[in-house]
Amino acid sequence: MSGSQRPSAVCETEQDSPGPRDGAPLVLPGPGFVWVVLQRHGRRPLAVFARALLEAHNRCAGLPTWSHIAFYETAGGRYAVALRHSPSAGPAWADAWLCDSADAVRDDVLAHDPLWAAPLGTPAGDPAPGAAFCAAWTGLLAAVFGRAAVLGDITTGHLETGKGRAA
Repeated sequence: MSGSQRPSAVCETEQDSPGPRDGAPLVLPGPGFVWVVLQRHGRRPLAVFARALLEAHNRCAGLPTWSHIAFYETAGGRYAVALRHSPSAGPAWADAWLCDSADAVRDDVLAHDPLWAAPLGTPAGDPAPGAAFCAAWTGLLAAVFGRAAVLGDITTGHLETGKGRAA
């Protein structure tokens, strides 16, 4: 849900106001800023006054679970991150949170373990669905952050960022 009307009281709303915060540049709400309500699995939705910066997904034929990433810039100069893993059958998993910098966005998303967030319930001894899901997640991260940023073994939840490395 997004729109220009303030969300209801059932949402947790970002409390910082538009303007300088701890040396952050002033971001004046202008074109593109709207109220965005971001779903969070098992918690109240997060509502922010923001504008979309990026949306990407890896939905393709044959993939039983696909992922969606969205980044927003808030009127207060912060970043909102929204992740969603949607299986072809069963409920989707979603989370959203606020970050103070673009580096924090990258680090938080790269540290996300999709198998913990969206258990696939695969039969014992059949790692294929989990491996395909992790490969698709890694491909999505590479498309968003670049291949150099996505290092390490995603199946263990240990990713390293490419800080200081050439792309």
